[in-house]
Amino acid sequence: MTRLTITTFLLVSLISISVAHSQVKQPESESLLAKVQKEDTLSSPGVYPPDDPRETAPLNKHCLGMQSSYKCAPVIERLQLPQYPQVNRQKGELKLALKTGKVVVFTDRQKDPDDSEAQHYFFRDYLRGLGYFLIQALLYEDAGYYMVNDQTGEKSFLQDLPILSPDKSKLVTIRYDLVYLPRNTIQIWRFDPGRLIKEWEFDAENKWGPAGGVWLDNDTISFTKKILKRDYSCIDVPMILKKGPGGWKFSEK
Repeated sequence: MTRLTITTFLLVSLISISVAHSQVKQPESESLLAKVQKEDTLSSPGVYPPDDPRETAPLNKHCLGMQSSYKCAPVIERLQLPQYPQVNRQKGELKLALKTGKVVVFTDRQKDPDDSEAQHYFFRDYLRGLGYFLIQALLYEDAGYYMVNDQTGEKSFLQDLPILSPDKSKLVTIRYDLVYLPRNTIQIWRFDPGRLIKEWEFDAENKWGPAGGVWLDNDTISFTKKILKRDYSCIDVPMILKKGPGGWKFSEK
């Protein structure tokens, strides 16, 4: 066999090995990862804490550098609306089409640009797995979110973005603001067929503020107790909120 023949044989062999390797089925773990990533982009970021990567990546990244919800909320709405034909915006009205065929309407109110009692509603997400629309509400001296049941149209006003328990039977909202519009509350809601029921609520009365929020299990929440100092810095105290026979109780970590 000549040197040229040997070289040609080796080259053909290498090409065959390369082609065969490219046709080998990818590991199941890779295909599963791709599936999870695809499903995650379709699932609701609204059920995660605001600082969770799954929340900031798909939505809040579009608001980097914006210091106002009035600038961020309409940006997110414009990005989300094309994905959901059940929701549409007509000037000052946000319309949600329920599964029953009925329509729920949120109407903005603003008499003029300087109206101090203006109210605006922006579509945030459709939580299909839970059966709820999530609407951001920017109200006169207040803000929050409405969960709207996609069957009944019943509305529940939440103090902040909902954080879902591991078994998806409950959600918690943790609101922290010790400076501008001091409201510092924790609310726990549970899902009943067709509606949300507020199970427990705590108001810190601006003595301290709850921040963060992570479910450790279906009856335990970890968060940070922030105590404001005179220089506007905070003392952070790790806390646990746990449900026991006597209801929900606080304890330090």
